[in-house]
Amino acid sequence: MNWQNILKISKGKEWLIYHLRKDLDRESRLQIDELADNQEAVEFGEDNFNHHYEHIATIQLDGDEISPNSLFRLTNNVDEEWSKEFAGEQDGWNMVIEVDRPHRSSMMGDVFFDKDNNMYWMIAGHGFKAVDVRGD
Repeated sequence: MNWQNILKISKGKEWLIYHLRKDLDRESRLQIDELADNQEAVEFGEDNFNHHYEHIATIQLDGDEISPNSLFRLTNNVDEEWSKEFAGEQDGWNMVIEVDRPHRSSMMGDVFFDKDNNMYWMIAGHGFKAVDVRGD
């Protein structure tokens, strides 16, 4: 599987942001990093996905779709903590913080879920790659 241009594939108006769990063991983190950095397909069973990831925020758009690069920017700490800077109603979109605590920036291995199109996208070493999450 090649890295994909998520802009041409996923145009949802509601995105769920998943970060790797804070309490995830080192070996699991290294496995995720390896998945994100190679060209092989990424697949998870639903229970396995929920073991590795935590739903930390939801972004709902009022108008045009958002680019994944914009999602990446919105979930990175630049001037201040993103979950404080962008939380709540904004011009054209709303961000709901699902977990009330400080959040790190999104990074390789984290996942954006396009709820409208039921598509998961992992932040890869270069761009994004599709993730298949199957019910257990």
